[in-house]
Amino acid sequence: MLYTAIAALTGCEQQTDSRPGAGGPVHAVFVLDSTSNTPVLNLSAVADLIRRICAQGGSTISLIVADGQLRLFDEITAPEVDASYSKAKQKQIIEARVAEITAVAGEALAREGILDAGKPESLAFATDLPTQFVYEGLPEVDTVPVVMEGGALQKKSADAEPDKAPEVDAVIFNETVISFEPGTADLKDPKAAMAAIHEVSRSMEEHPEKKALLIGCTARWGCEKDSLSLSFARAAAIRNLFVNAGIREDRLKVLGTGWMSPFYKNDQAKDSSLDETVAPGNRSTIWIDTESSLAKLVLNSADADKFVTE
Repeated sequence: MLYTAIAALTGCEQQTDSRPGAGGPVHAVFVLDSTSNTPVLNLSAVADLIRRICAQGGSTISLIVADGQLRLFDEITAPEVDASYSKAKQKQIIEARVAEITAVAGEALAREGILDAGKPESLAFATDLPTQFVYEGLPEVDTVPVVMEGGALQKKSADAEPDKAPEVDAVIFNETVISFEPGTADLKDPKAAMAAIHEVSRSMEEHPEKKALLIGCTARWGCEKDSLSLSFARAAAIRNLFVNAGIREDRLKVLGTGWMSPFYKNDQAKDSSLDETVAPGNRSTIWIDTESSLAKLVLNSADADKFVTE
């Protein structure tokens, strides 16, 4: 595989500039095969070569599996990276492509290894497998509530019975669903925000005994104090939406957790910059039924004493 990659890059006169678009497109072929000495593909050995290929707009990579006879497993095209993006953003896009290609290559060799180990005379795929298995005699387990994405809830509700509100334990409204002006609690699109909470507010109307937490979260940027204050203000803004929709204010408790929320995902890049592929998910407000185990998880978390509340 390493030899093939080097040969593929020879047409670029051993280009060493990995900036997007530098050197023109590359058309590379990787032949994937395992041997007794290297049964596991060492993708890290060619990661830099793949990175250089992905940096050239319009490049293609063909993955060939050598399992007795050569066959094309997949062909991947690396589109051009917008030159107007920052260097950090360009790097993120290229690294994501490298990860995608190495994952596909690993999958290709894994499939080959399974078939090779079994040495079957023939291969058949069953089409009549059951879609559901029922097991009896197993111990009881606690149910775990699932945090549903606000956008997915809207789509699910559109496909369901219009007169029946969905019952949910938790719903996350990240910035792809409800967005704020940068660094403020001012909604960019109040009308869209009202539409985003509609199904949850309808569920609360149909269950007047239900109460909820509104957990404000942020990406890890700036100081801790400002992050906590901003997350609280944004969660309070979402509460105002529910109140405008007819939900009593005393049924909604607001918490500002900043980046100390139990739902926080690491959004720090290796160079300490903010990873914008992860950060949008952290800039969110989460609606949680107070009777849910998730509510107890938040209220009993290690940083609960730092949270901002009323």
